[in-house]
Amino acid sequence: MKTRVKELRQLKHKTQLQLALAVGCSQNSISRIELGETVPNGELLIKLSDYFNVSLDYMMCRDSQSQYSTNISLQPRVIEYAKKLQLLSSDNKETVYVVIDHLTSTQNREE
Repeated sequence: MKTRVKELRQLKHKTQLQLALAVGCSQNSISRIELGETVPNGELLIKLSDYFNVSLDYMMCRDSQSQYSTNISLQPRVIEYAKKLQLLSSDNKETVYVVIDHLTSTQNREE
């Protein structure tokens, strides 16, 4: 059975170990899930779903919509750029993420 753990973990720029520590399991468990060698048990699946803020159906590839549950209202321009970001190559996406991380960390230090 396929899961989206690796995809979601990489989107959050986390290592397997960082994810394992966040959800209370071993790095080996995360590795085996990502390789398709095992399926997370119900408790771990819920923790992963909560951590990534996605539905269980999305986590288990039963739904193509992530359905992030958030109370944030996105401005139209943010949505426009999010759509454009999806069209970029992995390397270019990473560049955008680095720039955003740098700008937000610089801004946080200035405040």
